[in-house]
Amino acid sequence: MPDQELGPFKEFIELTELLAADFDEAATNLKSKTQCERRALVRTFFAYVEAARFLLKKLALHLYDPKVNPCFSNAELALLREESYDLDRKGFPITRTKFLPFETDLRFAFRAAAKAFGVDDPVDVSGKNWEGFKVARSLRDRITHPNNVKDCDVNINSLFSIVYASHWLNKTITKLARDVNRKLSPKD
Repeated sequence: MPDQELGPFKEFIELTELLAADFDEAATNLKSKTQCERRALVRTFFAYVEAARFLLKKLALHLYDPKVNPCFSNAELALLREESYDLDRKGFPITRTKFLPFETDLRFAFRAAAKAFGVDDPVDVSGKNWEGFKVARSLRDRITHPNNVKDCDVNINSLFSIVYASHWLNKTITKLARDVNRKLSPKD
């Protein structure tokens, strides 16, 4: 891969490493965390997830070339750009921001990056780590959009969902990176 193509890949690695390190630091001594620290841990983890999702899509778009690497359909390209199309009242086409369901969009981002690199989809949604991810997402939604004081409570059991979720995310990123590295490494 030429150096100019490495920009988004380097950006992905640098930002996810930084945010993963933030999460690791925030996750030390889970049991002694105050409620404020627990909520901050949840927010820190989802900053990491959101950055990974965004950068995977950016990377996939960067690698897409209709002549050299025509790996995406028009629908996939629109979803990678988070766009939908419509007509205004005068009949002119307009672009709208497309809001996508979080878990499916994250899975799509990984799948798109893998497809752009020509490697297998790294996403595994079986097992307790993915289930933990879904529980963690509900926890994030609850503390980010509280309706009452109780919604802000993060008990120790809910924190374990964050641990499982982080295992899922790290394992998925690692699988994608290993597969890409294998594909791009010169053959002996």
